[in-house]
Amino acid sequence: MENNDNLRKFFNKKLNEFDESGDTWDKPDADVREAVLAKIAAPAKPTFSYVKWAWIGGVLMSLLLIGGYLYWLKSGVDDLKLELKQERERVEVLQQEVADLSKKQSAEIAELKLRNEELVALNQLVFEEKKELESVVGDRDREIFALREVLPPSPLQRGIFSASQKTTKTN
Repeated sequence: MENNDNLRKFFNKKLNEFDESGDTWDKPDADVREAVLAKIAAPAKPTFSYVKWAWIGGVLMSLLLIGGYLYWLKSGVDDLKLELKQERERVEVLQQEVADLSKKQSAEIAELKLRNEELVALNQLVFEEKKELESVVGDRDREIFALREVLPPSPLQRGIFSASQKTTKTN
């Protein structure tokens, strides 16, 4: 490390001596300097750069396309939200209709059950009455057969039998 410091001191001393020499050989005249600088001066950059404007245009076009795509997505989402709202309203209306129909159906079922019970009772009465009538008819039939055996045939029955016998004889 000490060697580096000695070396640095040496170079600093020599440079300082060189600047103190007073020679101006390293500094050109102002006329020469201006002439040289005019020849080697960098040409001015053009104010219009195609690359820069193409890049800006590309960025703007990209932003425009992204904005359009986002607007399209948002309008699609808005349309879907509106459609969802309409479907929800429709579901609510249908649920209300189902509830109304269910109430109406329940009332009709209760009414039909009551009517069915009435008809079952009426059917039972008709069935019992039918049995009674069949019993009465059976009793009457037996009485009629018993009377036919006991009573002689009526003149009307005799006329019918004799008229039917006459027509069969003439044929």
